[in-house]
Amino acid sequence: MPWLTLIVMGPLVAAVLVALLPKEYRVLFRLLALGSTLLSLLGAVRVFAGFDPARAGLQFEEYAGWIDFLGAGYHLGLDGLSAALLLPTAVVVFAAACWAREIATREKEFYLLLLVMSGGVLGAFVAQDLLLMFVFHELALIPTFLGIGIWGRGEEREYAAYKLTIYLTVGSLLVLVGLIGVYAGAEFRSLDVVELRRHLAADPMPAGVQKAVFGTLMLGFGILAALWPFHTWAPMGYATAPSPIAVIHAGALKNFGLYGLIRVATPMLPDGAAFWLPWLGWLALGNILY
Repeated sequence: MPWLTLIVMGPLVAAVLVALLPKEYRVLFRLLALGSTLLSLLGAVRVFAGFDPARAGLQFEEYAGWIDFLGAGYHLGLDGLSAALLLPTAVVVFAAACWAREIATREKEFYLLLLVMSGGVLGAFVAQDLLLMFVFHELALIPTFLGIGIWGRGEEREYAAYKLTIYLTVGSLLVLVGLIGVYAGAEFRSLDVVELRRHLAADPMPAGVQKAVFGTLMLGFGILAALWPFHTWAPMGYATAPSPIAVIHAGALKNFGLYGLIRVATPMLPDGAAFWLPWLGWLALGNILY
């Protein structure tokens, strides 16, 4: 059973069904959201219960070809880090679907965005390919901008939506530049996380290149994680966002910034990490104080 595909694609398939249905089918929209996110939650419980922490490497792996000339593939898998994030994320997206009953206008569009966001955030934590991971994250991020701008609360919702959009777009672009730097610097035609880590362990990039690429990724992932002093988008964004959007972003999607540093930047760029992590520690202290 392709459990991880079931978990990730359930909400995305439901989003397609919502898009195809007439806007009058409000009850069915809600049932599709509740049913698909509940299915994802049950699947997450199943893989979490079946996960063996004593085993090294990935578990519940799934692979299919995707963009061969780039070395990108549809590669999903679970290790201790992603297992620790998948189940709480599934709980959060189901809670958001339950909370969505507060939305009373343009329900079809809202449920469509909510389901795309849910599938994207679940996929981001189980993807084992750099491009796939980035695509899933962007699938989850774009509905955040639209959700605040259309269904947000308060007079400042448009300003909050613009501010959040600018910050997180810059963060995503920096992450993309950093990932391109990893791919180009490795001189290895694969975007597979496991293969890249193995290759870079045997043939690391020059220390200067690592410092530049890690710094770019740290800044990008730091903005996405609301790291001080790039955190000012978060309070206003969450205060004006509709509850289901705020729940998913604050409760799950924002974790992707820290996840990316641990999953990608630190193991692939150890010399860069050694140089930048003391600075990252001071920035994290700023988060605690401010």
